[in-house]
Formats: sequence, structure tokens, C-alpha cells
Amino acid sequence: MIAAIFAAIGSALLYALASVLQQQAAVRIPAGESLRIGLLARLVRRPLWLVGIGCDALGYVLQAVSLALGSLVLVQPLLVTGLLFALPLGARVSRQRMGSHEWSGALSVSAGLALFLIAANPGEGRADAGTSGWIALAAATAVGVLVALAAARGPQGPRRAASLAAAAGITFAFAAVLTKTATHLLGDGAHAFFRAWQPYALLGTGGAGMLFIQSAFQAGPLAASLPMLTAAQPVAAVVMGATALGETVQFGTFAIGGEVAGLVAILGGVFVLGRSPVVLAGYAVSTSDADHNHLPPRP
Repeated sequence: MIAAIFAAIGSALLYALASVLQQQAAVRIPAGESLRIGLLARLVRRPLWLVGIGCDALGYVLQAVSLALGSLVLVQPLLVTGLLFALPLGARVSRQRMGSHEWSGALSVSAGLALFLIAANPGEGRADAGTSGWIALAAATAVGVLVALAAARGPQGPRRAASLAAAAGITFAFAAVLTKTATHLLGDGAHAFFRAWQPYALLGTGGAGMLFIQSAFQAGPLAASLPMLTAAQPVAAVVMGATALGETVQFGTFAIGGEVAGLVAILGGVFVLGRSPVVLAGYAVSTSDADHNHLPPRP
């Protein structure tokens, strides 16, 4: 379990760095490319974005390792710490100092995470959801994504960025469940891995999630998209892991109270941090670059 925790935290660090780099690249792309494959085609020609993708790839490897060693209920909430890593990165870029606003948010996330894990006492579940379980999970994921995309309709700005990030978070949570199953299939050998449908579904799901989050980065400030992505993905993954894979969490009165209080503290801290001047600094830099390149800055 200790190895799974360290791998998840390393993954969170790399995902945070990737988000900062990718948002600075995506915000310079014209708004008309949002939710189109052309957006990814233009981004792939930007070195800054490619470095961010490299960080994403390494982060995913560490996430897969952590999921192979621990449960979804344990691993996914740890990815919330990615937003904590964004603080010193933003502070370094903007030459700002972290104040009480940032530290209070960090404390809320850290304490909430510890409370949730202690109260939930997560345990391992099944490696596969079964046919009916996968169908139900895919349908629920599709509904959640469609609702988020409907909320994203309208002009570029924080609301659209947050809604697209919610769609990405739900999609990546489903990808995490597929990853959990795929790692177990890989343990059975290459023949079993490539004959199963989950690895191919994982490629499609990951591609959709990538399009959603790049469109979110393009639509508005990092402070609108990153907190929503950071919050939506682990919460959705915990629900998916508990319902589809049978991963156990405690259901006693005190346990449920601790779990709910922990999740509230995590979400509250995520949004406090997401609105801090330090996290906003990355967006300020990217919009300045957009002005320099004669592209319209995002709101």
C-alpha cells in the first residue's frame, strides 16, 4: 500500500505540471477549434504542449502502477494533491509568495484527504465489472459527460472551462476503471491483454478525455478548469470503484460522517486553491503571450 501511495503522489505531481504547460499552449488556439480534432492537431505542433504530454504520459504510468498495487478508492483521491503541486509552480512563474489563502486551502485538502482515507478504510475489490456492470457504468458515464457538455454550451470563459473540465474528469475516472482492469489483464500475459476489449476502450476513452480537457484549458483560466478536473475525477472514480468493482468502503455511522466531511473539505480546499492568485498566475502568463502573438486572450 505504501508503494501505491507514493506512486499516486508522483503521478499527481506530473499531472499538475502537465496541466500548467498544456493550458499555456491551449489558450493561444482560436476558440473555433474547441471540441474539434483540429485542436489536438494544432497543439501537437507546439513544443510546450508536447512537454506537457510527456509529463502526462509519465504520470499515467505511475497512476497505472499505483492502481495495480492499490484500490481505486485509495489511489484516486490522492490525485487531488496535484493541485497542491500547482501552487509552487505558479508562485515560481509569477514570483509571488504563498499567503494564508493558499495555505488554508492546502490544509483543507490535506486534512480532508487524510480524514476520508481513514474513515473509508478502502479495500480491494474485483478486477472486472462483468458484462452488466460495464454496460451500466458506461451508460452512467455517458449521461454524466453529456450533462457536462450541455452545461458547457455558450461563449468561452470560466463557466465553459469548468463544465468541460467536469466532462474530462468523469471520462478520466472511467478510464481509471478500465486501467485497473487492463493492468490485471496484462498480468495474465500479452495474449489475454490484446484479446480483451478493455485496452481498446481505454484508448478511445483517453482520447475523448484529452479532447475535453484541452478544450477546457482553451476556454478559460486554469483556476476554472483545474480545480473542477481535480475534484471530479477522484470523486467519480471512488463511486465507480465502489459500485462497479465492489471495492469496499466502511458504511458505519461514524465512517460515513467522516467520509462526507473529508470529501467536503477536499472539494472546499480545491476550489479555494483554484481561485488563488498563485494558481491564476499561469493563466496570466499565457494570456500575455497570446497578446504578444496577436491572438485574443481568453476571459
